[in-house]
Amino acid sequence: QHLFNICQPQTLPFLERIRALMDEFTTEEAGRAPGRSQAGPHALGGSTDVPVRRGAPFTVAEIGSANNLTRMVEYTAGTQRLHTAYSFLLLGPQPTPTALAEMLNAWQQGEGAQAWPSWALSNHDTPRVASRWAEGDPLRIAQCLALLMALRGTLFLYQGEELGLGQAEIAPADMRDPFGIAHYPRIPSRDGCRTPMPWQAEAAHAGFSHTEGATWLPLWAPHRALAVDQQEADPESLLHWARRLIALRRAHPALRWGDVQVMQADEQVLALRRQHGTDELVCVFNLSPTPALCRLNLDGPAALTWQGSAPHEGGTLLQPWAVWIGPVSTTATPS
Repeated sequence: QHLFNICQPQTLPFLERIRALMDEFTTEEAGRAPGRSQAGPHALGGSTDVPVRRGAPFTVAEIGSANNLTRMVEYTAGTQRLHTAYSFLLLGPQPTPTALAEMLNAWQQGEGAQAWPSWALSNHDTPRVASRWAEGDPLRIAQCLALLMALRGTLFLYQGEELGLGQAEIAPADMRDPFGIAHYPRIPSRDGCRTPMPWQAEAAHAGFSHTEGATWLPLWAPHRALAVDQQEADPESLLHWARRLIALRRAHPALRWGDVQVMQADEQVLALRRQHGTDELVCVFNLSPTPALCRLNLDGPAALTWQGSAPHEGGTLLQPWAVWIGPVSTTATPS
């Protein structure tokens, strides 16, 4: 039960010492290169929205506990402890819109409102989201990226996610992951999400390395077609889509620091309202392979769309895997 070796009360003052030390470096350079902390103001007073230089220290907790949400909130509450805690909630099978809404509400209400979440769809231990959720479908991969950029909290974009890289297939002879080797074939190796990043489609090792020998893990051949140089030349590529999403998030305080309100969550549709001060946006997703009705009138110019939508009785009809992000002023209240 780990009663005496994790989650001890002595941990909290130790975390406060770490944060105090980090803040010394955060404020030291503030006058020379002002910026903004990603974390923003806390709902219960105070603020981590301190002017900081780019690259200032930022603390992240990785927590294993019987009650992860409570511990994540405890370790990140206020402005004296860690900035955020890494969430594993989106690293499994794709949640339904209602399940996603419950996850987001946990950080917007009650004890969760005291802290600042973080989100990731992929990492070095988990099969890539392009395979795990999107099943290799570029339409779904693009939607996954948009969903991530719409969430309240700090975001982790795993290398290659912006290219739509899927989980690589690794031959047993090429495996490096000790856990994967020990449990092969019962448990898949984690090496499939750790293969070289493809930069140049025609270069040796796709431009990842100049070595004449072998890289630690081999490049997966299907990744060559998704190399950076190939996507740079295509304005409709996932790479350019990811850049547009990042630019949109940077341009809107509502997306970077704002509160989140779930406006619709059912079997197909998730609709979020993001607000920070006077900046407000609605982010709508059809997370299904069939058209779905959003109970909002999305009748104005969108900041960003994917797959299309059209006015419909009772709201707006969204195409499969659609994304609609736009100002609140163009929407009606939920019907």
